[in-house]
Amino acid sequence: MAIAIKDERGEYRAGACNIGPEEIAQRRRMGLVFLAIAVGLALLLVAIDAPAWVRIAIWPPLAAAFTTLEQVRPAQPSVGDRDLPACRPDQWRLIWPEEYGGAHGSQATAIQGGVQYRQGPRCHLRLTVRMAVEDGGGRLLPVKGNPASITWEGDLPLDGIQRSSGSWVISGMMWHFIWDEWCNRGLPRATLRVTADGGASLTIPGLDPTPAEPPPSPDMSCTDRGRPSVVAGWP
Repeated sequence: MAIAIKDERGEYRAGACNIGPEEIAQRRRMGLVFLAIAVGLALLLVAIDAPAWVRIAIWPPLAAAFTTLEQVRPAQPSVGDRDLPACRPDQWRLIWPEEYGGAHGSQATAIQGGVQYRQGPRCHLRLTVRMAVEDGGGRLLPVKGNPASITWEGDLPLDGIQRSSGSWVISGMMWHFIWDEWCNRGLPRATLRVTADGGASLTIPGLDPTPAEPPPSPDMSCTDRGRPSVVAGWP
């Protein structure tokens, strides 16, 4: 199973769990169109002195406008209950569910993971999670933003990643990184090292920029476009 992010052609691949900037803009436009329709219809019904029971006709486009605009309304980040005791290092560990995602026509590799609750009482955890792009010797590759970092904050076990029927359930609070233009010439097959406060660490094998066999679909290919290779927290 693989995650997917909206690509530049406006398409999705199975497993997508987030919407990108283009989709946000598209939904906002749709919401404004529905709102304009509702307002125009209301003015028309008032102008023709339509009966009250007819005026309910404005409800469908009005509801569609509110629903669509609510989907793209910026939400305040969840930080959990900071009054809980701080989590001890033995209460959690970093998890990568062995998934890669593609974006921008597979010009980018997306990596996501979570924090697994292990034991003990409820607690609050705030972490700086970092992802470094390294060569085989553990040296940082010349990639802009390398290493990248994000802040993960939440409560355990509530916000921890769960395992069910032998698979990780992609839910709760996740950490995300994206490596754009990962296949540029001169970059070797990299190792992605994710670390967090307290010495937590996991290693993720990077994708091969020069595979022996071509990908089964052009949509899955990555080519050097002469653009900088960049790693960053996402979104």
